[in-house]
Amino acid sequence: IGNFMNALPSTTNFRQDTDKSITSFEREPKSLAEINEKGNRNNWEKLFEGFGSKINQIEDEPQQLIFSSKVNRIEEIVQLPKDGTDINAIQVHFQFIIAQVKSGLMLIDQQNAYERIFYEKYLKEINTHPSASQQLLFPKTVTLTAIDYAMSFEIIDMIRNIGFNVEEFGQNTYLINGVPSQFMDEDEGMLFKSIIEQFKINENNQKVDKKEALAKTLAKRNATKMSKLLTKPEMSGLINQLFETSMPSVSPDGNPVMRILSLEKIATLLLN
Repeated sequence: IGNFMNALPSTTNFRQDTDKSITSFEREPKSLAEINEKGNRNNWEKLFEGFGSKINQIEDEPQQLIFSSKVNRIEEIVQLPKDGTDINAIQVHFQFIIAQVKSGLMLIDQQNAYERIFYEKYLKEINTHPSASQQLLFPKTVTLTAIDYAMSFEIIDMIRNIGFNVEEFGQNTYLINGVPSQFMDEDEGMLFKSIIEQFKINENNQKVDKKEALAKTLAKRNATKMSKLLTKPEMSGLINQLFETSMPSVSPDGNPVMRILSLEKIATLLLN
């Protein structure tokens, strides 16, 4: 961690450079929406330039990049890195990821980030074609209440699309033949019941579209299992996948996923 922090540019140099033209990512964003702007998401690697982002372009001349924002529109000429390496990041207590960016530090909530990634993954699967299912050696039956069983017909096709191989099997009962591979370590019956139950909560509390409610249910359940030690490549992969989503700065429930602390802000925190 010491070497990680020592690699930060000095606050003196930062203050000397504050008059230069900078992108909307160079300072702490004025709003979460600024990070979610499409122009910024498409150029997110510029945040990590000089600190090991996965960019494999080689350019002899600087390229001009334009970051659009509802708050401002600022241009900066930046030099693309000459090599592609993993993002320089560390993990804190299996909960947070800290990555160096040009303006300071990016703090990422690990679980909220995974929720955003999984949410968009499941939403895409629900809206497209059935995903692969891991077949069970011994199929398992699950019996629901009459109310839950009747409601399950509203979403059963969506459940099948994300990788559940289920069929009707008598009164208020389903036979589970397969589940998505990421849920193989769970009790299949309890898993199916909990998805139905959580779906009801999401739909009733937020009045969202059924597909979105199901995607949120699965994303939250899967993300809770991701509070674990991540390797350097896994942290880089998480950041890459996060910035490929439509709204990388907020979770599906609207909770913050990340925050950027400028060098100036860090200096203020240390001095006060």
